[in-house]
Amino acid sequence: MFGLSWLQHVVSGMSRKLSNTVCTWGKLVSVMLIHAVVAVQCDKMFQIWMVLALFLPTPTALTERKVEQRSVLKFLTKTGAMPIDCWHQMKQVFGQSCMSQTRVCVWHKCFKQGRESPKDNQHSGRKPTTSSRGNVEHVRRCLEDDRRKTVRMMATELDLPKTGVHRILKGQLKLSKISLKLIPRMLTDEQQAFRKRLCEENLELLRTDDSLFSRVVTGDETWVCIHEVQTKQMSSEWIPKGQPAMRPMKPRCDRFARKQMLTVFYDERGPVLIDFLPPGESVTADQYLEVLQRLKERIRRKRPELWAKDPTAADPQQRKFIIHHDNATPHTASNTLAFFLNIPMLPHPPYSPDIAPCDFFLFPRMKSELAAMQIGILEELRVSVKAVLKSIPQEHYRASIQQLALRWMKCVAADGAYFEGRHYSVDPDDFGLTLEYDHSEGSSENEDSSEEESDAD
Repeated sequence: MFGLSWLQHVVSGMSRKLSNTVCTWGKLVSVMLIHAVVAVQCDKMFQIWMVLALFLPTPTALTERKVEQRSVLKFLTKTGAMPIDCWHQMKQVFGQSCMSQTRVCVWHKCFKQGRESPKDNQHSGRKPTTSSRGNVEHVRRCLEDDRRKTVRMMATELDLPKTGVHRILKGQLKLSKISLKLIPRMLTDEQQAFRKRLCEENLELLRTDDSLFSRVVTGDETWVCIHEVQTKQMSSEWIPKGQPAMRPMKPRCDRFARKQMLTVFYDERGPVLIDFLPPGESVTADQYLEVLQRLKERIRRKRPELWAKDPTAADPQQRKFIIHHDNATPHTASNTLAFFLNIPMLPHPPYSPDIAPCDFFLFPRMKSELAAMQIGILEELRVSVKAVLKSIPQEHYRASIQQLALRWMKCVAADGAYFEGRHYSVDPDDFGLTLEYDHSEGSSENEDSSEEESDAD
């Protein structure tokens, strides 16, 4: 029968241990259990273990046995016997149940130093839990003084473990910590009112022109940097032992050559212009005007349907495409504004990166992918930037421009204040709009990149 031979072996071993602790009772129990194992089936094994548990020494019996042996050791210590002699004499009396030689030496030293009680010292037991009502109230009051305190600071101030304070914050008080949202600046009431008014005007323009977003070409500038991920230690190499050490060399990077100004313009179909300024130079009005000239030529060649003249416009020379950019100084210079005489522009309020597609979509995504690359020189940086921008699917570019409608509505709902990091529930029907796509923020960035690359350089 399965398990009987194994159980006989276990019971025999247990009976031998019992014979050392309870003397002749162990032999009697051994005989009883061996006969029981042979007589019962496997489904009766639980009853055998129950019978075995009845004859095992209880914790109280073990404690009494330890106290008894320590009392004998105390007597032998008082007679002046050495620890090794005490252990040998006790082993003759108690047999294999005798305490170990190490414990005999420890207790011999205690009794020699004047200890009288052979019992264990009294312990305080389990410490009171840190999640008591008093501690919860202390943590609550601590937060009322300063809600920016860290868990470490509160644990030090209240003399509580950090894990206990964290458990109180999460479990009892149901709190979660949020970080501050960095904003360009604190807007005045006039600036908030201006943001709200421009967003309302753009929404009105969208209601009257369903093809607005298909004609928008948005752009902006940003610094792109070389991310040096390999340190000096990480660049070390293994060479055979005994070979002359030819240390690899790597030139130091010039601090002005580690970044370059990038200008990007894109529409619903993808990038239209990707332009780099010379290393270390920033955008000026004259340089931006040259970029706009190249942008017009790219639109004429790659977006002929947008380069065509708009028959519905009051100016017969006005083109169909609409330029959208922020209010940086080079964008609002007099010669720049003169360039847009025959080109319509989509109004954009100042200090508003939350409603600029390049700021809330393109640049964060591009830089997060560049950070994972090993780029050493500017030529590699420019190639990597173009590859990343071309790898973004076309529907993601389209969704980022379509998302302007949702962000305009949130800006209006927030009365012109910054709305990122706050929850504003808006309904397009309240603004008289019917949106084609689901404009939940971030949804377009989680899809797989599977579309064809853009034809931009």
